[in-house]
Amino acid sequence: MKVTATELKVNLGRLIDYVINSNEEIIVTKNGKSVVTLSKINEVDEWINELSGIAEDTGICDKTLKAERILDKYESLT
Repeated sequence: MKVTATELKVNLGRLIDYVINSNEEIIVTKNGKSVVTLSKINEVDEWINELSGIAEDTGICDKTLKAERILDKYESLT
């Protein structure tokens, strides 16, 4: 589904409910161009974001090292 930025502003709550219930994403346009996607965050995305935050909090800044630590943590949980 595509909506304009103005439609998003006016109907944000309804559109969030739509995304949650339909598992579809919404593409937001501004001046006729696609600029943002509104999509549901799945549990894996949340988990990866949490682990990324932990890596940043511990001073690990290298993206490769973050990815390796995230993968190690994932493998230790499975």
